[in-house]
Amino acid sequence: MKWEKDLLVNKTSFLKRGISPKYVESAGLTIINQKCVRNNRIDLTLTKICDSNKNIQEEKILKKGDILINSTGKGTLGRSAQIKIDLEETLLVDTHITIVRAAKDVDSIFLGHLIRKNEFIIEALGKGSTQQLELSRTDLGQIELLFPPLPTQRKIASILSAYDDLIENNLKRIKLLEEQAFLKYKGIVSSEKLEILKLNEVTQVLKRGVSPKYVIDDGIVVLNQKCIRNHIVRFEEARLTDSDKKPSAERMLQRFDTLINSTGTGTLGRIAMNIQDETPLTVDSHITIVRANETVSPIFLCQSLFSQEQLIESMGEGSTNQTELSARKLGEEISISIPQRTTMLAFEKEAQTIFTLIWNLQKQNTKLREARDILLPKLMNGQIEV
Repeated sequence: MKWEKDLLVNKTSFLKRGISPKYVESAGLTIINQKCVRNNRIDLTLTKICDSNKNIQEEKILKKGDILINSTGKGTLGRSAQIKIDLEETLLVDTHITIVRAAKDVDSIFLGHLIRKNEFIIEALGKGSTQQLELSRTDLGQIELLFPPLPTQRKIASILSAYDDLIENNLKRIKLLEEQAFLKYKGIVSSEKLEILKLNEVTQVLKRGVSPKYVIDDGIVVLNQKCIRNHIVRFEEARLTDSDKKPSAERMLQRFDTLINSTGTGTLGRIAMNIQDETPLTVDSHITIVRANETVSPIFLCQSLFSQEQLIESMGEGSTNQTELSARKLGEEISISIPQRTTMLAFEKEAQTIFTLIWNLQKQNTKLREARDILLPKLMNGQIEV
């Protein structure tokens, strides 16, 4: 049987936006928003709760295999992810996300990868002003895609899913290792005699990054706030700044520097640690660099800041969209608990081993994604036979 072109709408059993939620603080249904859909994954830590008394159509309750496509706003519209596991709770999406559910004669995992391959086409379908771009489900349904016979779809899905499974397993290992380090830190501060110092007493650098001059290539990697999420530095959205305008030495990142997002509600207060020293890095002026002095070890300092993330989030000043986190305020109002030096250095040694392993797992995932993304278009256009 030949590969055939067909419209997306003809290969789906459901193609609609989600619900208009009435949000509540607790005791409701979990609802996914656009922030949850990033890097082809669904981050359930960013979900909200909606009123369970709201009348909800059965078809809008998410199922295994559903593909979610962000459908509002420049920079967000077109991002996709897929529900790949059996759901133990009722999950919904809001009206800014389109649900795509495969027809019975289509492999849902294949369709998820096919949509991911065509994200750039979907992104271009947005209509409206810059901040009010919307993806019409009619336009989305009219995308013409290439479909092989169902047995071939399943083979392609199996090949690509093998890469996704390896990536997901590594992410789970990373999360467990991060939790191991943090639990070790909590054990120390709950059982040791501690000296309490202000953050500005235990840092040699506590300041914002550079104002970059962006270039396409041959520059220095500069991280922005999008790169800091879930305590991990992600390089996918990093950019390059002109190497002729080299940052000062103190603004070039060192291994185990702590980075704090410092601008904008919803972003301000997110924290990550730079765990590598293989690539020269700096950060832009929306991120605060926190570098330990000789009083505290750098990983111990970062774990202390992780433990105060909610407090740091609340320290922003200014209007909603222009909230800023002052390095001075951070230094004066955040306290760091310092244990005996021998205890702290023993923790640091163990933690360095943990974060070296995390970095190696992150590098593995980068290579797996690159290999998968090279295969993806070749499999989807029949260039590689299966």
